Amino acid sequence: MLVELWQVAVFIVAICFIILTVYLINVLQGLNRTLDQVRTLVHSSSQSVAVITKELAAVSENAATITKDIAKDMEDINGVVESLNNTTKMVEETVEMSRDNIIMPIMGLINLGQGVKNVAGILKKEKAK
Repeated sequence: MLVELWQVAVFIVAICFIILTVYLINVLQGLNRTLDQVRTLVHSSSQSVAVITKELAAVSENAATITKDIAKDMEDINGVVESLNNTTKMVEETVEMSRDNIIMPIMGLINLGQGVKNVAGILKKEKAK
């Protein structure tokens, strides 16, 4: 035989090694493309996260400002409510004083006048008898 059996075996191993090397190169190239896509995706995601973080910081700052404004407005409203409460008390006291010092004496005079008229009427009836 011109070619010995071990030479055929070495030739088959060499061909298998070449096929395996080509397959491994294709797998590694595919993996490299996949890693490039992942790298691009991670980069774009990190940019999106940075934008979202900035927007959330702005929203948080606006919320803090709004909260401070509401707290200030509530203090103003509390002052107005307290002022209205004080005004209501003053009006109630004024009405009570008016009732005690003006209306009640006038009512007393009216009742006195009615009493005087009644007494005068009774006296006239007694004189007429």
